[in-house]
Amino acid sequence: MLDLLLPSRCHACDAPWPGLICDACAPWTPHRVPSPSPLIRGVWALEPYGGPLSRAVVRAKRHHRRRLGLALGQELGAALLRSLGEQLPDAIVPIPSPLSRQLRRGFQPAALIAQGAGDVLGVPVCHALALHQGPRQSGLSRSQRARSLRGRVRSRQTVSGRVLLIDDVTTTGATAEACAVELLGGASDSVWLGVICAARDGSGDFATPRDSP
Repeated sequence: MLDLLLPSRCHACDAPWPGLICDACAPWTPHRVPSPSPLIRGVWALEPYGGPLSRAVVRAKRHHRRRLGLALGQELGAALLRSLGEQLPDAIVPIPSPLSRQLRRGFQPAALIAQGAGDVLGVPVCHALALHQGPRQSGLSRSQRARSLRGRVRSRQTVSGRVLLIDDVTTTGATAEACAVELLGGASDSVWLGVICAARDGSGDFATPRDSP
């Protein structure tokens, strides 16, 4: 209803725009950023967290904007298509959210982004993982997150070949690593990660995932 009543603006930069993300913001070039784990072959992110895209991610999650989540996934898919060329993944797997969070939001942000990316890349999306309820990860160090995730990520189906994990934001990479453990324990040959935003360091560049003090 608000989208109908208020003037249309780009959800990333707030410039007047009839669609969701304006031409001045897109297209993005994906950046190869440090991998949080030797189990994850490579990580691509569109920008460091704190920029216009992170604003769009927050709006999609907090205001339940499914179309915006799909649009962000399409932007990620288009950027990866330009970067990867013919080296596309065999399957896309969204990093799961706990059921309670899915019910509260009515959707999984990573699943919408994965769907949008899969549509552009022409790659099937497999909802192969589940995350059981547990403590929230925000505010925890990487080692604390890893401990809290033990036994909580479970495989629902095997996914063969080269798998691209998808999430909205990566910080320490602990959840992505837990997902990679499950996938590589099945039929997956290799695991990669694609996100909209990745944590930044003090200089404003992409941070190297590590344990925090």
